[in-house]
Amino acid sequence: GVGPDRKDTWIFDGLSSTWKEVPVKQGPSARIYHAAVLDREGDRIIIFGGNTGPDSGFLNDTWAFDLKKLHWTRVEGKAKPSARTWFASVLDPVRGRLLVVGGWSGGGNYLEDAWAFDFKTNRWSEIKSQQTPPPLTGHTMTYDQRGDRFIVVGGGPERNTPTGETWVLDGKTDQWSQVNSQ
Repeated sequence: GVGPDRKDTWIFDGLSSTWKEVPVKQGPSARIYHAAVLDREGDRIIIFGGNTGPDSGFLNDTWAFDLKKLHWTRVEGKAKPSARTWFASVLDPVRGRLLVVGGWSGGGNYLEDAWAFDFKTNRWSEIKSQQTPPPLTGHTMTYDQRGDRFIVVGGGPERNTPTGETWVLDGKTDQWSQVNSQ
């Protein structure tokens, strides 16, 4: 469904170009501004975080939707990112993980951390680096397959205050470096 008041689950059939609602008994709460990625090996969709309404109800739960059995399971260990929205996320196809960078958790709390959710262990780990991007929200992140790196562009330490910076996370070492944007 669309909007924070809906917690239904739908599947898109690419062959017929139609949506089908999937009846589920349990699952994540209704949310907006969350991450969702496909775990191809596990044949499931992983979602993380978001919030339940505009500027409120920040979440840090992680759920997996089994695409064969059509049911949700909560998956996460004790260590996990803090609740957040307006973060950047991307699939790491080489190491089989979801990456989450920055975000906002309400008030003046803009985040400058990075986390990885491992699909095989269903565990989060914080990415520690000598350099880190500043607190970011409203940014975007993509994977560069040739360079095996993740590129973060845009955003800023507060809403509507872009820095113009570009940051790169090396996929092999999990170390950040800032790219000269000139």
